[in-house]
Amino acid sequence: MDRAIQHYIELTNQLIIHLKRIPSESYSENLSIFDGSTIGEHVRHIYNFPECLLLAIQTGIVNYDKRTRNKEIENNRDYAIKALQEQLRLILELTLSEDLLLNLESISNENKIKTNLNRELHYIIEHTTHHMAILRLGIKFHFPKIKIDESFGFAKSTLEYKNNLNSLQINLK
Repeated sequence: MDRAIQHYIELTNQLIIHLKRIPSESYSENLSIFDGSTIGEHVRHIYNFPECLLLAIQTGIVNYDKRTRNKEIENNRDYAIKALQEQLRLILELTLSEDLLLNLESISNENKIKTNLNRELHYIIEHTTHHMAILRLGIKFHFPKIKIDESFGFAKSTLEYKNNLNSLQINLK
């Protein structure tokens, strides 16, 4: 299995594990740390980017500005978990060795940008990690009793850097 797909699966599984720890009624609660938005809105936003990429496989055009913004994903934690699991199944079916060429469209750029499936999957991994970091802050602030894994919301490169730094500090002692 391609490393990017494996990484995306690990991230999404980690997100699902943490969503199950959040009380269902808190999932769509307006949080002050998010300026009134909800955990569900962030999850829906995370969900939309791979959704756009999966659509692009059929059309050849990826456009992250044209998202479906499914309210059920925003408001229903269990529905969101099922949607993420189904999306994982579809991502697992991807073959990145045959790198599909795509055109990226954007509201901010009138020209199409040539890209490919592998590049966009890496973008989605970074995007997902970024929003998981935001979720981490919201959970820690509003739900301090919920256990958050140490790696949740951190890029692999950051975790590796922290690990190397800790190893260096241990060796200096």
